[in-house]
Amino acid sequence: MNSDIQVNAQMNAPGTGLFNFNNFGEVVRAAELLANSNIVPETYRSVVIKSSGWGDSYKETRTDNPNAVANCLIALNMSNRMGADPLMIMQNLYLIEGRPAWSSTFIIAGINSCGRFGTLNFEFTDLGNRDIQYQEATGYGRNKQYNNKTANINEFSCVAWAIDKATGNKVESSPITLELAIKEGWYFKKGSKWPTMPQQMAMYRAAAFFGRVYAPEVTMGIYTKDEVEDFTEARDVTPLQQQNNQPSAISQVSQMQTNEPDIEYVDDEQAEILAKMIVCITNPESVANINKAIPDVRMIKAVDFDAYQNKLKKTIDMQVIQDEQASYAQEQVEEGA
Repeated sequence: MNSDIQVNAQMNAPGTGLFNFNNFGEVVRAAELLANSNIVPETYRSVVIKSSGWGDSYKETRTDNPNAVANCLIALNMSNRMGADPLMIMQNLYLIEGRPAWSSTFIIAGINSCGRFGTLNFEFTDLGNRDIQYQEATGYGRNKQYNNKTANINEFSCVAWAIDKATGNKVESSPITLELAIKEGWYFKKGSKWPTMPQQMAMYRAAAFFGRVYAPEVTMGIYTKDEVEDFTEARDVTPLQQQNNQPSAISQVSQMQTNEPDIEYVDDEQAEILAKMIVCITNPESVANINKAIPDVRMIKAVDFDAYQNKLKKTIDMQVIQDEQASYAQEQVEEGA
């Protein structure tokens, strides 16, 4: 694989190029330098630029990332421990649901370049056509149910193996089969690539299994991106059942949400903005209705942030108008007295 060759070459870069340090101050300055680059992934940038709107309403919002330098320091530390280029670490380390994860090609390249093994190989065995019994989960939380299902597949197994140079022995991973992928919930998960490229996914998974057993210094205890995506259960974004007496604005907001698991949610800054706006609503009944419709503002889809923010603003404005009217009425009563 071309990507494997590229990563392999980077891992073997002597002295990790520019990033050779004599003291902690130099490391911090290097981290600040990386954080100010627009080439590194977003997690490591000191300023994150987000775009919104279209046409005349298009705008870009610049947001400071207080964790950027710290994230770059961690990447530099891992680079030093692994003898790898810092940019390669950043480009192959993902954050999924709060969990760090390597790219699968990084693990394969790491195993091939660590010097302990020969080239990593993959052995496939055809197991014929089979019916696989499994359970499909539907719903979330207390409403979660399991239904018995059957899948007809052309079964195979995939084993990752290599020769241990120290002993000359052949070492191999646990076999990866489609039955395993189906029963573990990887195969039919929404957005899964298992149905369309099963052999490729099986090789990635077998390589990850091999790395954790025989080369843990390469994986450093971190799962691959494909594994974390398969292991992470979709979050429940289905709102609670609405009450008939809820304000129409809140009802419309709740209807924007769906139970699609693979969607992008608002970031921390946007969630904080929405939370502060909700606090500004002084009507206890309105706040209670919002909490019923949207228990956690972080579950709002990113694409619906502007719409939700506008609806909350209208609710706040209406509350201000009502407060002003009540205050004026009270003043009239006092003046009449």
